[in-house]
Amino acid sequence: MTSNDQNLVNKLLPAMQNVQNALNDASLGGKIKVSTVHSMGVLKQSEPPSSGSFDPSYGDLMKGLLEFNSANGSPFAINPYPYYAYRSDTRPETLAFCLFQPNAGRMDGNIKIKYMNMFDAQVRVNQIARRKFCINR
Repeated sequence: MTSNDQNLVNKLLPAMQNVQNALNDASLGGKIKVSTVHSMGVLKQSEPPSSGSFDPSYGDLMKGLLEFNSANGSPFAINPYPYYAYRSDTRPETLAFCLFQPNAGRMDGNIKIKYMNMFDAQVRVNQIARRKFCINR
């Protein structure tokens, strides 16, 4: 989705639908799940996790993909790369937070949850962004 090739981006959902239809025709639709992996770049807001939201420029496509995932019981997958978070925030405690090392954690003041590592925070921000579309998968 984060490709600069809009033609390619516009073909993502129809391609997934075609693969799902082929699986359904072969009676495999309930056994094999069709999905795609997204980078954290699909988010507009990620800090704190409770304010998570998708970039509005992906709005219609993201809504279509999430509806597809929900309708077919397929997962929404992300590639959480803590390196990029660390690169943009090089405080010493950020490295420990990213590497699952002992640290003071980070408090999300909006919902009073303390995250002890970047992975948990990144998973949560995606859950919250999906909920804003009313899709919990």
